Amino acid sequence: MNSRTLQRVIEAGPTSDGAGVKLRRSLGQSAWARLDPFLMLDHFSTDNANDYIAGFPAHPH
Repeated sequence: MNSRTLQRVIEAGPTSDGAGVKLRRSLGQSAWARLDPFLMLDHFSTDNANDYIAGFPAHPH
């Protein structure tokens, strides 16, 4: 197995998406083009249902 050297650590930043769903996005900004082919990588974690109850409107995928 080949190993690679870690080049940098990218912290996930807080954001909202859809109808105001709170999340942390670690991938998905144009500045991170070296991570292609990923479009985005989001993390949802909350004990508060109000953080995600609004959901996401219909979208094509």
